[in-house]
Amino acid sequence: MYVQKNRRLETCVTPNHKMLVSWECDHNHLKNPRLLEAQEIAGKSMSYLLSAPVEGGKDAKSILPGVKAGKHRHNFPPKKIPMDDWVRLQAGSVRRTLS
Repeated sequence: MYVQKNRRLETCVTPNHKMLVSWECDHNHLKNPRLLEAQEIAGKSMSYLLSAPVEGGKDAKSILPGVKAGKHRHNFPPKKIPMDDWVRLQAGSVRRTLS
């Protein structure tokens, strides 16, 4: 797992998790951002995108992809989850992982 913890960010992700990062920034924006896997940025000093506007406002949803387990097994269709619930779920996962 890749763990990044500093005064503004606390995260724990898989090594192949893609993160939007930059080596240059001003106070509010990343300059020349790049989407890199966590394993590529481990141990390097850089800036992270900490927040972004959510399209869709209060009706925004996150989509969990469907899963096809194979012959004679359960298949699960894609599922839309309200964004507020998704964020709460992810925040709880991070807290449990880091504690």
